[in-house]
Amino acid sequence: MPYVTCASPSGKMVSYEGGYMLLALLTKAGSGEVVLAKNCLDEWVKLQKTDGSWSQQYEPYLNAAGSHDETLDLQVDSGAAMLAWAMSKYDKDQGTTTYKATVQKAFNFLRDCQYYFLVNQGVKLLCNQRLNGSWNYSSFAGDCGEVLLAAKACLDAYGADTLNEAGYSIKTFANDLYYAMVLCHWLGDAFRYFRTEYPFGVIPWGMEGYALKQKMPFVAAMASWSIYAWAKSPYLEASDYSEIATKALDFINTITVGRWGGYLYSPYYGEPGETKKEYPVYTAFMAMAMNAVDASRYSHMIDRCKALIQWLALPDGRVFDSVDEDGYLYVAEVLDPTADLIPGVAAPTIEAWQFLGHDVACGLLAGA
Repeated sequence: MPYVTCASPSGKMVSYEGGYMLLALLTKAGSGEVVLAKNCLDEWVKLQKTDGSWSQQYEPYLNAAGSHDETLDLQVDSGAAMLAWAMSKYDKDQGTTTYKATVQKAFNFLRDCQYYFLVNQGVKLLCNQRLNGSWNYSSFAGDCGEVLLAAKACLDAYGADTLNEAGYSIKTFANDLYYAMVLCHWLGDAFRYFRTEYPFGVIPWGMEGYALKQKMPFVAAMASWSIYAWAKSPYLEASDYSEIATKALDFINTITVGRWGGYLYSPYYGEPGETKKEYPVYTAFMAMAMNAVDASRYSHMIDRCKALIQWLALPDGRVFDSVDEDGYLYVAEVLDPTADLIPGVAAPTIEAWQFLGHDVACGLLAGA
């Protein structure tokens, strides 16, 4: 259907991936791409729930009412964050407030994620998701980074005094999240990485089994990037913890970079479920983070990241999802969209036969 952002050519309409795709189009800003992004964002506005959230997945085809059916009643913090980030970028770049009200409403939901986590766990991190009305009292460090960067994009677009629709300061919300990430996810100089989940051992739904790993490049990238960007922003009201970013990126670089210059999902120790495959999407996140934190320090690594992504790209722009240690290229393994998500049970995966839009979008954002 027109202006639908699908995770893959015949896949679902996913709020998280959609946000990244539209952010990539707005960043590239070539001929017609900003207009295309706006038309897609307008479709997402129509799907926003009254509490400011979006469901994680929708059917790409139109239903009888001319809208899109949600695949399941699941709302994730990162889905709202990425769409709010893309909308904020559009308004800042265009000098408009077209999406201000939608972004403010999105931060109603994100503040709810923080409030319910505070009530349950005593710190101002974020409930990772809500399924059938029940909150997941596990905070995922990577998603927290995306939310913090979305908050900065919102304030950059609309001003430091911007409130969510309910009247809560987004700057206060973000400063509290920033400090909680340093306090709870960062494990200090003795370890130099961000713990994937908090509380320790309370696994975000869908990451059970082999998906929940420590020392993940995605986590290091988003947590480091967001903490650095917030610490260097005019909105900081806590202490400056920006030095954490370089420590974390230096550490993850040494243990997760692969043979071809890309990044593994997590360090390879030869244990069951681990792989030596290098992934362009995690490579792209590392490139984005290294460029934001210290482009000069990491210039060689950033160049290697771009080279890996370009190698995995076909001439028409599709990007393979991984490459193994012998140089064989693979499409993705993804969560089974037809399976019910059950808290505490590993989400089943299926072998995809499509190329993923997320790989392409993040490659563009990495400058490849």
